[in-house]
Amino acid sequence: MATLCRISLLLLEKKNQKCSLVVFLYCYYYLLFAVVLPVVINASTVLELTDDIWDDATKGKSIYVKFCTTSCSHCKQMHIAWERLGDEFANDSNVVIGRVNCDLEQNLCDRFHVLGTPTLLYGNPHDLQEYGGDKDFASLNAWAKQVLVPLCSPDNMAACSETEKHFIESWMKLRLEDIEEMIQSVLDQEASVEKEFQEHAHELQRQYDTLQQRYTLYCARIQRNVKLLRNVKEWIDDE
Repeated sequence: MATLCRISLLLLEKKNQKCSLVVFLYCYYYLLFAVVLPVVINASTVLELTDDIWDDATKGKSIYVKFCTTSCSHCKQMHIAWERLGDEFANDSNVVIGRVNCDLEQNLCDRFHVLGTPTLLYGNPHDLQEYGGDKDFASLNAWAKQVLVPLCSPDNMAACSETEKHFIESWMKLRLEDIEEMIQSVLDQEASVEKEFQEHAHELQRQYDTLQQRYTLYCARIQRNVKLLRNVKEWIDDE
């Protein structure tokens, strides 16, 4: 390629402008399509996440990550939509639109229990949720704008309310063991509330089943009496 460009310059010096122009244009379009455009096309705003950079890249961020493999046809079908989503949030410093290649980052995919691809996870990096909606750009973008809000965390106190800041600052002074006990205590309370709810729900279901049975029997009696009355009416009409 460099040789052709030098030839064009030599031809130009010898005033063979026609040949020089042909070679020059060849050089120009070669550089455009073989060098410049691939660079532009491959410039992606989707962050390629690896196990090595995950913690630093997602710290304090709201994230939306596509876990994929190179052989996954559905991953390929939504590639453009995901790239457009990356462009949409390219200037938002609080959001990371990422991609994990499970062929190369199996440990990272195992860490988040990825069983199939594509798997889309979003939210707090420490508590990711799975997205189960449509995978076209409009649906992905609408969902992202709804859920990818700045997260209140020790890494992003600017997103916290004054009450949340007070709690975080006081909790950060505790020992790790104390934090673990508090978490377990809250989980126990949640389990207790869930148990109470299930008991009440079971009782309500029992009452509903009883009323449903009574209603069914009552309707059956009414239908039987209506049938008998119509039979009597027909008998009277025939007399």
